[in-house]
Amino acid sequence: VAIFIFALSSGAYALGFLAALAMSFGMSSVIAIAAFSTIFLKKRFQNKSLRIFDYSEIIGLGLMLILGLLLLIA
Repeated sequence: VAIFIFALSSGAYALGFLAALAMSFGMSSVIAIAAFSTIFLKKRFQNKSLRIFDYSEIIGLGLMLILGLLLLIA
């Protein structure tokens, strides 16, 4: 939203569109890489102990909570 407001106020419509396109491409690539790595790691560790899945879920939730709180404080 901030990019579009800046682009509209400065008259740089094309640059605003390109910036939004670049941000959406960057976010989609990060999400795709995370999804592929999750599928790969799950297949790799599926034959291993099931406790690793329990611990990884708890660690992942804790990490997301800590990062969310850091964003809220900053």
